[in-house]
Amino acid sequence: MKKLLFLSLLICFTISASAQQMALSISGFENGDATTRVLIQSVTASEGNAYVIVKKKNVHSAKLSEAAMSKRVFSSARLMRKFPNGDINTTRLTNITISDYTESGNGASATETFTLLFEQEDQLH
Repeated sequence: MKKLLFLSLLICFTISASAQQMALSISGFENGDATTRVLIQSVTASEGNAYVIVKKKNVHSAKLSEAAMSKRVFSSARLMRKFPNGDINTTRLTNITISDYTESGNGASATETFTLLFEQEDQLH
């Protein structure tokens, strides 16, 4: 029984340690010049200057939807990815617009997908 418990814990630790962590920070998203950080599940480069983002629905979902509908432009955002080996990749994006906002699923598993359009992309590290 102890071996089975240890093996289960080891598997859970390995899965969580190998997961890539990602976040998107948008300047001026909520109020003024403050930066709002949201955790994301996946990011995929799309055609042109765009990324497709998938994240769990949360308190920021309504504002993301509103920003997509109004075509609001944000001055900058940072896309951060922490890899399982500890390396961190940060990309600065300028003149951001959110588009193609969709929601799927229900309850705790509900997600939202949107496209992040930008003018310029700079790798910070």
